[in-house]
Amino acid sequence: MNELYELIDNLKRNLDKDKTIVEIKKEMDILNNDLAFNEILNKYKEYPSDDLKMKLYENKNFKRYKVLENDLNLIILSINSELKKISSKGKCGR
Repeated sequence: MNELYELIDNLKRNLDKDKTIVEIKKEMDILNNDLAFNEILNKYKEYPSDDLKMKLYENKNFKRYKVLENDLNLIILSINSELKKISSKGKCGR
């Protein structure tokens, strides 16, 4: 069981160093501190409209965030695929 915990800790450390994750955290911080962007975002949450949505997507940091979000989803899919392989191997050995 300790080996499993070590593997999980190693995965977490590697993910913390992953370029995509580091960059998406940076973009999130930039967006969280962008008052104009947050004003538009809050308006959009309250009164969704295509006009407000387009204004959000005009923000270069938000565009970059969305690209990184897609990259992060690919990482998640890859991890899930590997976990599925591991769990399938475990079931076969029982």
